Amino acid sequence: MSDSTLRQITQLNKLSFSELQARWRSLLGTEPPAYHRRFLVKRLAYRLQELAHGNLSASPARFTPAPVTGAISSAAR
Repeated sequence: MSDSTLRQITQLNKLSFSELQARWRSLLGTEPPAYHRRFLVKRLAYRLQELAHGNLSASPARFTPAPVTGAISSAAR
C-alpha cells in the first residue's frame, strides 16, 4: 500500500461524522447511508484501497466462500 493511501486511511479516524459524509460523497458519488461512523470509515478505507490498487480481481474472488444457506448446525441436530 502506498504511503499516500495509508495516510488517507489513517486520517479517516480523525474526521468528524459530517466530514466522513462529505468524503463519502466525493469518493462514491452518492449520499452516505445512515450507518454508524465505524461503517463509514471501513467502507471509505476499502474504497481508497480500491482506487489505489484496483478492484478485487477474479482469481481471489473465486476463493471467497459463498454464503451457506439452509445449513443446520450440529447443535440443532
